[in-house]
Amino acid sequence: MRSASLLLLPFLLLFLSQANAQTSDSTTWQLVISADGSLAQARHESGAVAVNGKLYLLGGRAVRNVQMFDPAAKTWTDLGPMPLELHHFQPVVIDESIYLIGSFTCCYPVETLVPDIHVFNTQTQTWSVQGSMPASRTRGSAAAIVRDGKIYVLGGNTQGHSGGAVAWFDEYDPATGEWIELADAPNARDHFAAVLVNDYLVAAAGRQTSQPNPFKNAVLPTDVYDFVAGQWQSADAIPTPRAGALAGAAGDEIIVAGGEINTSTTALSEVEAFNPYSGKWRALQPLAIARHSGGGVVMNGEFHVLAGSLNTGGAPETSAHETLALNEIKSLDFDADGLSNLDERMVHATNPGNADSDFDDLNDAQEINEYMSNPLAADSDGDGIADGIEINAWNTDPNRSDTDNDGLDDYEESYTHGTNPLLIDTDNDQLDDQAELTLHMTDPANSDTDSDGISDGQEVQNGMDPLDSDSDDDGIPDGQDEFPNGGEPATPVEGETPVTSQNSGGHVSLLLLAALLVGRLSRTRLKRVNVTTNLFIN
Repeated sequence: MRSASLLLLPFLLLFLSQANAQTSDSTTWQLVISADGSLAQARHESGAVAVNGKLYLLGGRAVRNVQMFDPAAKTWTDLGPMPLELHHFQPVVIDESIYLIGSFTCCYPVETLVPDIHVFNTQTQTWSVQGSMPASRTRGSAAAIVRDGKIYVLGGNTQGHSGGAVAWFDEYDPATGEWIELADAPNARDHFAAVLVNDYLVAAAGRQTSQPNPFKNAVLPTDVYDFVAGQWQSADAIPTPRAGALAGAAGDEIIVAGGEINTSTTALSEVEAFNPYSGKWRALQPLAIARHSGGGVVMNGEFHVLAGSLNTGGAPETSAHETLALNEIKSLDFDADGLSNLDERMVHATNPGNADSDFDDLNDAQEINEYMSNPLAADSDGDGIADGIEINAWNTDPNRSDTDNDGLDDYEESYTHGTNPLLIDTDNDQLDDQAELTLHMTDPANSDTDSDGISDGQEVQNGMDPLDSDSDDDGIPDGQDEFPNGGEPATPVEGETPVTSQNSGGHVSLLLLAALLVGRLSRTRLKRVNVTTNLFIN
């Protein structure tokens, strides 16, 4: 009962952990009205970021202004025009500068690729070009995130709305200008936003745009890049297929809002959240105003969604601004296994989203701290029995394949021979289990293999055959034979009681009778000898 309670506890704690570290699915979106009547500029295929507590809206079809929203004053301020028409990008921030990488310029359906990296300094409110994408990896409609001062560029396409979707994944170091090609994502996609949650990059939604219907070919799988492990994995498909969605991180989750799809002539209002620890999606409250391809950014505990297009395609554009209150608490121990997420990721390499990383019925903390077994291997000692079964069913050592050191591994004893993996001599017949199996061919789980009333160990010690109930072939079972080996009586093994007949008195009487007969016969013979002798003398 104690083990059952231990098994249930992690799942209870897991539920509580998830419930306390996610945005409520009953919270509704709130429209934002400026204090002075100022508005975001209506636009689509744009982007938004937060810098020092201010929201910046940039780009879009045609040359648009850079705008800044001050949430404290609730006002919009124009900061001047973009250096050129730039759209289909995901802006990122390093220090106080905004970087635009992987943009298009100009015109549908074969938009021009922009290799240059355009940077907006929010302090001086000036633009500059700081390097460019490698010619062989230039694309637009790409997603970008920042981690540890480096920019990671994912996906995009090379032909605008006419094809060329790629799964490329690159690392760019703004300090050195160096580009490094990384492993491709499992799926090529464009018209999407990537989000960094803890050490996971999540790529969700998007499509593989092509003609004649650019709104088809939605990408359903969710791709997750694990920066600690340095590898990609695919998680559950997004429930609502869409492209042009707006995304941001909140606590343990990413939130995806709005978008467009070929099956609808109007933009989507659906909002869904994905947790990279569990790999699962859930639904949140819908947008107040359905839209796609505007700007989305998390700032000051709220997810801001603004601008975009109200219908599939480019028109009409909107300046509407709304927010969703977020729960930004991050789980310290998501799977409630007693190990922190950080330790699981950086020290033990276990899965912080699963209390039992190797599915062996022992949680990771138990394996590491209590049993010293391997939390990444279901069978730490390679004996064929899962660690949890060794502990919970057999009480054997999950780190030793032969717990009782009798030369037989625990699996053989438990499942093949029926012996006790904790005892060297299961049947207590003074013969080791392995010796019985390999040397004497006796049954290690039966102390008297031939059922002759003498234990296997006693028979071996006295030179008898423990597999033959009549060792001397005299017709008398060894256990009833005074001389079962044809010689002297069997010498009992220390601690054992000699086997005797149930009617010992009968044996004594027979012996006495035999002795009397022998004596009488001897006297008769002696008398005959004397008679004969007298005849010769006479």
